[in-house]
Amino acid sequence: MYRETQERRALKKRQEEYDNFSEMANMITSDLLTENPDQAISQFGPHRIVPDRWKGMNEDQIRRIREEQQHQIEEKKRRNEEEQQHEDELNRRRIAEAKVGMIVEKNLERERRTFEHDLYNDNQRLANEQRNLKAYLDRVIYTNQPTAAYFMQFNTSSR
Repeated sequence: MYRETQERRALKKRQEEYDNFSEMANMITSDLLTENPDQAISQFGPHRIVPDRWKGMNEDQIRRIREEQQHQIEEKKRRNEEEQQHEDELNRRRIAEAKVGMIVEKNLERERRTFEHDLYNDNQRLANEQRNLKAYLDRVIYTNQPTAAYFMQFNTSSR
C-alpha cells in the first residue's frame, strides 16, 4: 500500500511536471507572448481589430504611415513655399503701388505749385492793370471835380 501511494504520488508529480512543462511551452509559443498581430484580426473582417488583443502595427502599416507622414511634410513645405511666394508677390505689388502713389502725389504737388504760380502771376497782372486804369481815370477822365456851385443849380424851382 505504501508503495502504491508512492507510485501514485510519483505519477501525479510526473503528470504535474509534464502539465507545467506543456503550459510553459504553450505560453512561450503562444500568440500572447510572441505578440502575433494576426490574433487581433476580427472575425468580421481584416479591416477591423479586436482591441484587447491588438499588439501594434505590422511593418507594412508602419511603412505606410511613414510614407503618408513624409507626403504630408512635403505637402506642407510646398504650401509654405507657395504662401511665401504669394506674400513676396503682394509685397512687390505694394511697393510698386506705393512708388506709383508717390509719383502721382509729386505730380499733383507740382501741378498745384504751377497753378498757384500762374494764379499769382495773373493776380499781379490784373492788379497792375487795375492800378494803371485807376491812374488813367484819375489823371485823364476825372480831372473836373464838381464844385458846390454845380450842385446848387439843382432843386432850385418846384415844378
